[in-house]
Amino acid sequence: MAMEDYEIEEAFKEMLDDAYGIIKIGYGEYWASTVLKECDPIAYRIGLSEYEDEIREEEEEADDDEE
Repeated sequence: MAMEDYEIEEAFKEMLDDAYGIIKIGYGEYWASTVLKECDPIAYRIGLSEYEDEIREEEEEADDDEE
């Protein structure tokens, strides 16, 4: 079953947070996905788009294997 857009974005955020963890800025601590999305929304959207492409390709390959 294909993932919904919101599921892909959640998986992307989780991947970023798992890879980079918490970012400390001054006294604040922020998840890496939040920092990227707020500080560089273009890079965030590009990364999300590339991540979505990979997920969709994997889904297509899985569908092909089932046939």
